[in-house]
Amino acid sequence: MKQAYIFLAEGFETIEALTPVDVLRRCCVDVKTVSVSSSREVVSSHNVPVTADLSLTPSKGCSPVEDYASTDTNVASSECKTITAEEIISFGDMIIIPGGHPGYTHLCESEILRDIIRAYFAAGKWIGAICAGATLLLATGTAPGSRITCHSSVAQRMAASYICTGSEVQEDGNIITARGAGLSLPFALLLAEKLCTPESVSTVRTKMEI
Repeated sequence: MKQAYIFLAEGFETIEALTPVDVLRRCCVDVKTVSVSSSREVVSSHNVPVTADLSLTPSKGCSPVEDYASTDTNVASSECKTITAEEIISFGDMIIIPGGHPGYTHLCESEILRDIIRAYFAAGKWIGAICAGATLLLATGTAPGSRITCHSSVAQRMAASYICTGSEVQEDGNIITARGAGLSLPFALLLAEKLCTPESVSTVRTKMEI
């Protein structure tokens, strides 16, 4: 089973974070939400509280087989709720960065997350970023000159290092970006296409009446 991680910080954009979680789980991807703080309780920019599956930690946590690589969706059954950058880099196939203010600025401040992004890009693993979450690419110096799309509020800043296409969803190499919250579903479906069979994605589209 493919493994994906989506990172949450205080002030994340609700729909941008949870739509990929919903779609990818429907497609049978083992996707985990990861808080970049020591607390798993994270509140979105619209005051929606979410309990992340895991909390990002600089030190070694519990066994990945025991705690988050299981197909058991009842994450609460595990006592250990932390994960390290090394575990995410070793076991993951995709990372996803939502926007939302001030969530994306808090994500940019996470040195551990910045290291994960650089490692994923170097390994050719998938990186998804939506809205202002794309600024994490700039913060990490990842793939300058690539074609990306992002929210209009950060487009001028991004244009100094990237080709900002203004497209709804943009793919370039192993990086997938989307312009904003309203594109959360097309973004999530494109992410699913990279990890799942066409048949499974088609089935999910049909069941969701897309």
